[in-house]
Amino acid sequence: KLLGAATDQYRQRIIINNLVTLGDPRTPNALLDRIENDPTGTAQVNDLVRNAGNFRNPETAERLMASTR
Repeated sequence: KLLGAATDQYRQRIIINNLVTLGDPRTPNALLDRIENDPTGTAQVNDLVRNAGNFRNPETAERLMASTR
């Protein structure tokens, strides 16, 4: 919820870094959700994609590839 509500770049990066540090396996989906649900157009797409990809989760590979198109 915090990531979805964050519209400024600084706050998003803090939230992304915290989620990655926690290492929760749900993180890649949360990061990709932020890209797909971006009504304000403020998602930090490069950071979100890079960090989701760093989890190397085969279950999110298709969504990850779709977000880079």
